[in-house]
Amino acid sequence: MSYPEAELEVTCDHRPGYLASLVADDRLDLALVEMPALSDGGVRLSRDQLVWVGAEGHPLQVQDTLPLAMFPEGCFYRDAATKALQRIDRPYRITFTSHSRGGVLAAVRAGIGLGVCPASALEPGLVVIDDGLPALPQTDTTLFIADKVNTATTRLAQIIEESPLFHHPELIQN
Repeated sequence: MSYPEAELEVTCDHRPGYLASLVADDRLDLALVEMPALSDGGVRLSRDQLVWVGAEGHPLQVQDTLPLAMFPEGCFYRDAATKALQRIDRPYRITFTSHSRGGVLAAVRAGIGLGVCPASALEPGLVVIDDGLPALPQTDTTLFIADKVNTATTRLAQIIEESPLFHHPELIQN
């Protein structure tokens, strides 16, 4: 079934709480958000593990001050990484910031800094770095749906929930 009268507007943001708040405030009908695992609200679709990533052949983790390629402040990945490093008193500095995962991972591949991404998003040329670095938390891909939505929005939410992207052994049941 198609909905030619439906108007689609997409908002991308690296702050999970912000997107969820837009749904709660009826400013968005749906939000698909990577949240800290076990966060409140929404429908859990899948779980993933955040990992430290580096470029093959660039052992940046041996530097005294760890260079990081990150999303801007407010991003869960960045917050998790910097708090984990602070807990073990590991010096770091942000050497690259981008609003896009592609930008961050390109900087990592170029050897500008280590990054953080979900294990499922690991790309060729990147390796998981766990030697001497603190463990990172898990994330839940979560669908937030406004209280009052139309038929087209309800159908889109159903399509997202049924997507093969979210049907694997780690699927979380609510």
